[in-house]
Amino acid sequence: MEDELALMGCLYGPGFLPQKYIALCKDYRDAVRLSWVARRSKGMTQRTLAERAELYASHVSEYLEMSPINKKGGKYRSLPADKIDAFEGAVGNKVITQWKAYTAGLTIMEEVLEQRKIA
Repeated sequence: MEDELALMGCLYGPGFLPQKYIALCKDYRDAVRLSWVARRSKGMTQRTLAERAELYASHVSEYLEMSPINKKGGKYRSLPADKIDAFEGAVGNKVITQWKAYTAGLTIMEEVLEQRKIA
């Protein structure tokens, strides 16, 4: 099985980007696009991403658009929150999760420590 995964271009464990790149994201859409740009398998197409993350292929291009507004003045779709884990699993990094923690003023370690206090 590991040989099959290696052939797919998958790497093991979560991929984290340096904080300086996360800080460049102005909003959620930027974080989603950065996650895509930083994908581990550079040969992955948007269609493959859709298949692996169980997303509608026609929606993926909207999630990755630079502008939130289309030519007709309507809004492009944003990646639904309930699909973040699947998206990150498919691209092989935790950029969106890192950005969410960053904008909340937390580090991943602070989140872990807080969870340990609760448990």
